[in-house]
Amino acid sequence: MRHLNNSIVSTFWYKYCQCMYIVYNKIIMYKRILTYIFFVITPLFGFSQDEHNHAIQYTQHKITTKSYIDLLEQKEINTCRNKEYHYYNKGKIHSSTGGYTGYLLEGRTETTLENGQLLKSGRFKHGLKVGTWEEWNTNGSLSSIVRWKHGKKQGRFQQFDDSGKLIVSGKYKKNEYHGKIRQIQDGKITVLKYRKGILKEEKDRKEGKTKKKKDKKKSKDKSKKEQKKKKSKKKKN
Repeated sequence: MRHLNNSIVSTFWYKYCQCMYIVYNKIIMYKRILTYIFFVITPLFGFSQDEHNHAIQYTQHKITTKSYIDLLEQKEINTCRNKEYHYYNKGKIHSSTGGYTGYLLEGRTETTLENGQLLKSGRFKHGLKVGTWEEWNTNGSLSSIVRWKHGKKQGRFQQFDDSGKLIVSGKYKKNEYHGKIRQIQDGKITVLKYRKGILKEEKDRKEGKTKKKKDKKKSKDKSKKEQKKKKSKKKKN
């Protein structure tokens, strides 16, 4: 009986170990398959999904705009009256407020000069500007950085002069100035306070500082004169 029990136990453990070994090998195999899918196949699908858009190019007055249109998922969308839509129709890129006819622009867009110098760079989604848009002057210096959301200026922005120096910075809220807007001109910083596009307050930082300094100097001069008068009176007495 003991011999039979031992044989039964040994066969049980043998089969158990054999099953566990098979399971272990299958787990390793599935891990390899999942790893392959994650690192090899997924990026390919992601790239194709982002880049399956049809590339277009439009040149006018030696200025070329390169963008994309989505031929696979193009469908009618509900437009807004106060938003500007950018679209491709009959070989040209157009823009209009409140509507469109043709294919809406999708994805990365760049506008360049004949020599390849960048003028504009940004992204479109359903024909509307989104994300960060940058513009350059013809001399190559940065002209502006503006953030867009659903076709409206939203968030921080910066504007530069022809030499690349910052002249205006602040925030947009639904295409309008909102909060503190800083203007720099001839070394003077003017701070304008807006609320939904309406000017509320204006301050000149440099002039304010100089006024304070002048007031301090005047008070010091007055105190010195008073001290001199008191000393002269004491001497006379």
